[in-house]
Amino acid sequence: IANIKLYSMRHVNMKKINIDTIQNFIEDIKAGKIKRDLYSELPSESKVINGMKYVIGRTYDQDVINEKKNVFLAMIEGNSNEDETNFMNIFENLTKIYQKDEEKKIKFNFMDINKNEPRDIDVNDNDFPRAYLFTNALDKKEMIRFIPKNMSELTIKEFENFLSEKLNWNISKKSEREETKNKKNKEDKKNEDL
Repeated sequence: IANIKLYSMRHVNMKKINIDTIQNFIEDIKAGKIKRDLYSELPSESKVINGMKYVIGRTYDQDVINEKKNVFLAMIEGNSNEDETNFMNIFENLTKIYQKDEEKKIKFNFMDINKNEPRDIDVNDNDFPRAYLFTNALDKKEMIRFIPKNMSELTIKEFENFLSEKLNWNISKKSEREETKNKKNKEDKKNEDL
């Protein structure tokens, strides 16, 4: 996404627009009174894929910033390379394990940054896929970036250790079974390719 910033004049009465309303609009932007619009796909019906909510630019504040629960947001480029596919498979398995655990109070979301823009996150450094944890501590969202040690060796355990550390969680035994199953599937696929 280029450094284009969009601001909507939807609150301005277009029948009464003149040079003064345009100048006031620009002054309000400079003063920070008007939030800029985020680059976004057109809204459609809310998409939930395998328990993960698909977030677009226009729903980012609602689905991430203003959400009352903690939010773990995966960001992808939508190009389905090996790292991205592995990352999303593991993120999806993590979602399956924890999405219904009411004690954890967390939502799992994902966003395609080639089609949507998140607020206050630089997406121009091409360091994707990535994930951010938005904690809901003391009524203030804190954003913490998840940085894997090695993307090609990423495991569900690494995600869980991050969440455990940041949210004081106990790690599920179910995830250990999932991890063993995923490793076996990877080995089987590798043997098939040989």
